[in-house]
Amino acid sequence: MAELDLPDDLELNWDVKLNAAIRHLNEAKAEKSDVVLALDEALAEHSAAVDPHGDRAFVTAALGDLVIPTPSGISAEIASAVTSHTAAADPHGDRAHASQALSAAVSALTASKADKADVTADIASAVTTHSAAVDPHGDRAHAASALASAVAQLSTTKADKTAVSTDVAAAVSDHRVAVDPHGDRAHAQSAFLPQAVITVSSLMSTTPFYICHRGSGGEFPEHTMAAYEASVAAGALAIEVSVRVTADGVLVCLHDEALDRTTYSSGDVSTWTYAALKNRVLTNGKLMLGEGWTDQPIPTLREVLDRFLGKVVIFLEAKSSAAVPILQQLLLNQYPQAQKSVVWKQFFQHNSLPWARANGFQVWGYVNANSTDAELNAVDANIDFWGVPYTMTDARIRNVVDRGKKVICWEVHRRGERDRLLSLGVHGMMCAQYLYVRRSTALGTRDDFASRIKSPGNLPSANYDGTKSLKYDETGGWVRIDAVPNEAVVLGRLGPSPVGPGGTRIFFDMKFDTLPGANQHAGIAFGKVSDEKYGFNQANASGGYHLVFRVEGLLQLYTHAAGNTSGVKLAEVQTAAPVAGGAMSFQVDLTATQVILRRTDVVPTVELVVTDSQHRGRYMHLSGGSVTTKAAVAHFRNVEVVDLP
Repeated sequence: MAELDLPDDLELNWDVKLNAAIRHLNEAKAEKSDVVLALDEALAEHSAAVDPHGDRAFVTAALGDLVIPTPSGISAEIASAVTSHTAAADPHGDRAHASQALSAAVSALTASKADKADVTADIASAVTTHSAAVDPHGDRAHAASALASAVAQLSTTKADKTAVSTDVAAAVSDHRVAVDPHGDRAHAQSAFLPQAVITVSSLMSTTPFYICHRGSGGEFPEHTMAAYEASVAAGALAIEVSVRVTADGVLVCLHDEALDRTTYSSGDVSTWTYAALKNRVLTNGKLMLGEGWTDQPIPTLREVLDRFLGKVVIFLEAKSSAAVPILQQLLLNQYPQAQKSVVWKQFFQHNSLPWARANGFQVWGYVNANSTDAELNAVDANIDFWGVPYTMTDARIRNVVDRGKKVICWEVHRRGERDRLLSLGVHGMMCAQYLYVRRSTALGTRDDFASRIKSPGNLPSANYDGTKSLKYDETGGWVRIDAVPNEAVVLGRLGPSPVGPGGTRIFFDMKFDTLPGANQHAGIAFGKVSDEKYGFNQANASGGYHLVFRVEGLLQLYTHAAGNTSGVKLAEVQTAAPVAGGAMSFQVDLTATQVILRRTDVVPTVELVVTDSQHRGRYMHLSGGSVTTKAAVAHFRNVEVVDLP
């Protein structure tokens, strides 16, 4: 019987195994029936066979031809034996043997048949037992154990899941507020946004570096696109931009809250809508910078950032509390790359400085002249660069420089201020006169008054004050100083003046459209070593000469020393009295040893020669002198400085 071939797969269902066993028994039963039938047929054939084992044929073949000797009578015995053998039922015992073997086989078969019945009964019993068993294969116990384990694990997992859920919620919350959780923004900024050509770091790498205060507002209409464009075109690497907000939340570039100083309109900018501001308000730059200027609109901050961000460094200051959050949101949402080229500018104690640092902006915190070390120490962590006013004392500026961070001074208008600040260790200059201060040579040797536009370096005694600036006549190339009395304007455009082997010569024309009061005068100051302010009958920072021409025609030369309010008259000469509206021409020679004054519009030329070598500076001023009425102020033109051979 073939061996029962049951699968070894422990996970096989028990009824599959039982079916396989029953199938195997049925196959064995069929095989046993075939064997019984074959044995019955063999036994019948064996019994009927004459010589089933071939013994008779063998004997016949072996003995049939044998010649038996006659004498001994053996032949008869053999013949008898053969006859007996032939007649014997089982001469060799084969039949008995076969019968015995067959009987044994039948017995075995019968026993096997009984075994088969037993097996069948056993299988039936096993099937019944198996069917009635609660867990015949142990699957239920296994499953129960596995289920219990799973439940325990699930309970643990549930606790873990709660913890994980909390962690995930926190992570999602952090993710949502993160500036750039995947680095996508940084990649996009690097790949697609315009990259800064001029960065804060590159600007700070040189000393001195210059920042155009209000867009160089002493040379161009402050905080206008015209100012920013002109200063950048001239080579500026940084501009300062002040920001205020309109009634409808638009950020515009404007220093003052009130429109009165810089425009033809009045009222606070925060009360104007942007549409009204754009269509009705123009800057009045011509009042300070010359009648040749075209009135300019007030730009939005977006216009400025879109035009200049990354091309120059922008020192950006919200000038009102209302503008601060709007500006912060604009930078973060619309200009995510701004940190590389925007400096957050604010008063050093302003509450927005931590925000700026936290969002990657560098901070310029400016202080007052009387700010204390304790106050600076309290906010030092929020500051990248310190700002000091040019009016601060030398000793105090040195103290701030010694703190170790870069120091930027505002607002710088004059080369003399620049030189002083550099000597004190200041690194940066926030200049309202960028085109002028950045250079140390003259822009020309002759005035450009006919353009009716202020030339860089022509500076009044007060900064950002149109009332004391040069005013330009409509025709003739004449200028005047309407502020009275004792006001002067340095002609920095012409300084430092050229010096030849023989010295320097100055030409200028002057007139009074209306003659001033008795003994009143106007003229020029010259021989000054720097471009600092000058005022007649005032204490001045340095000495020099003063040409005085009085209404009576008296031509005089004065000298003044640093710190003295009154000058010393060196010489005088009488010339013809002026005629209202009539132009007068003057010439001044400054040689190594002499000062020579000439009036050349009269015949003969009147000359005044003074031997004096005290002052050989190369800057000069137009002086309104002692004239007390605006109608009678002096007008000047054709100012030229040349070297003497």
